[in-house]
Amino acid sequence: MITQFRLKKSQQVLNIILLAFFIIFYSYTQAQQSIWQFEYPEKDTIYTDNTSIFFGGNVKKDGKLFIQGENVKIYKTGSFLYQFKTQPKNINSITAQFIIEKDTFSRTFYIFPQKTKLPKAIAKGDVKIVQITPAEAEWLQPGNILTITAEADKNSDLYFFNAKVKLKKISVSNSIATYHGLYKINESDTNNIKLLTGFNILNGNKISFSAPSTLKIKSTSEIILGKTIGNYAYMMYGDGDDRLGGAKMSYLDTGINVQIIGKYNGLYKVALSPNHSAFIPVDHIQIQNTNTEYPESLSANINVTPNSNFDQIKINLDKKLPYSSTTELDGNKLKILIYGATSNTNWITQLENLQSIKNIYYEQTENNVLTININLKTAINWGYDIHYDQNNLIIQVNHAPKSNKLKDLVVGIDAGHGGSNLGANGLSGVLEKDITLQVAMRLEKKLRKLGITTIMTRTTDTTLSMTDRIDYLKSAHPNMVISIHCNSASPLVKGNSTYYRYISFRPLSQYLHSEMLALGLDNYGNIGSFNFGLNGPTQFINALNELAFISNPEEEEKLTNPNFQDKMADAMAKAIKHFFKDFTSEKNN
Repeated sequence: MITQFRLKKSQQVLNIILLAFFIIFYSYTQAQQSIWQFEYPEKDTIYTDNTSIFFGGNVKKDGKLFIQGENVKIYKTGSFLYQFKTQPKNINSITAQFIIEKDTFSRTFYIFPQKTKLPKAIAKGDVKIVQITPAEAEWLQPGNILTITAEADKNSDLYFFNAKVKLKKISVSNSIATYHGLYKINESDTNNIKLLTGFNILNGNKISFSAPSTLKIKSTSEIILGKTIGNYAYMMYGDGDDRLGGAKMSYLDTGINVQIIGKYNGLYKVALSPNHSAFIPVDHIQIQNTNTEYPESLSANINVTPNSNFDQIKINLDKKLPYSSTTELDGNKLKILIYGATSNTNWITQLENLQSIKNIYYEQTENNVLTININLKTAINWGYDIHYDQNNLIIQVNHAPKSNKLKDLVVGIDAGHGGSNLGANGLSGVLEKDITLQVAMRLEKKLRKLGITTIMTRTTDTTLSMTDRIDYLKSAHPNMVISIHCNSASPLVKGNSTYYRYISFRPLSQYLHSEMLALGLDNYGNIGSFNFGLNGPTQFINALNELAFISNPEEEEKLTNPNFQDKMADAMAKAIKHFFKDFTSEKNN
């Protein structure tokens, strides 16, 4: 009993010692993190073949930081950045020291050559299918092209697409070769469940293989129709994707009739005309069980009438058809393409007192594509809206502001991100959502001082979706909208950039960019055809201003500086003022 008691007592003492050690170690670690912290690299051991690596983070501003004995600049935000040139294929040891008052903190990093990842071996006779396009195809129609990329033994003869096509050997690495093949679907393939199968002939042996996916081929005589649903249905040019989604062709009203000719990548492929097709996300289409609304129509009369804030065009159709629009800066022209429409229009009525529309005429540019050409009176396109009223296509072209006085201008200001949407962050930990709101509030104050009416999407740290912002701005009817963001990339990248989607809206982004560069910021570019959400609406002129790179410590320092924030707000206010004066000095051409 005494022995057991002593053992228990010893264990308790040991536990107390271990707990005390843990508390001391944890406190020391927390103290270090509050004094200096590395955002990258995240670990002390790094595997890379890069010729350089960045060390970045934040420290107490009144200390001194040394990496490899070199004094590293500490910015006013506490951020630091150091680029170390590695010795490839060697083990690199990097020592960092931070000295503050009488304390010295050290940390050592080790950089090892990247571990070579050996390719997974392919068993003799096996075939690895690398890619089939269109990817994730559920059903296609004759005329579509299928492609396959596969890997197998370099001595293989591969046949695919129900063994109709011998795949070509395009590269060899060690004993493995890459093979590629194409196949055009024809009517005889309808409901061919073996189309994605083939065989490998190797050393006289014939080994079957198949794709893991299934694919249906539907005859071109099978007509599948659908209607658009939801408030933000849209068409894309192709089935590609990137960080901001695929390249959008046009937003669409609800209830528009489309013919569907394929389904893959989560998209429906729709036929617009004999020479045009587009892609619409499957959740924006409802399949119609009764095929009575085939997307073709004759156009009837066109009426053009003035309203209080816009000129309106009404085009009579038999049913709702898909459409897209393009703008031209030279000559200030707007074009609306109506797919599935054939002209039977012999009457275009234009009333007096139109303020936006100078001329309107149509062209049957090809079979089932009716193009409506609109020449504008205003010096710039102030925005337009396209929607349906029953089966009538309505095009509303905004009037210019009433005068060239700033009191007649309405500007929407969008502070990017907010609430749970943090945006990017700087090395100091500063958040993009906070910078954008601070600058937006400064801009709003300056515009109001000029007599300009302002509309803010947010004035507090609020979570808003992109559709929330767009819906609110559409209902508020601003003349223009500026969305304010901070950029983020590699820590050496710097500069201001502005963005637009439609060419007729480019001038505003150029005015903003020019004034921002006058602050001494680097030129990261004026970028068009941008797929950002608030560059999408056509109802008002809009531009995205990526102030500077929050990921760059030098620009992070500027972005957090109240004086520089004020200068950025001044620059934007100046750009808006000059843009407005230049494009309303002569309201009508």
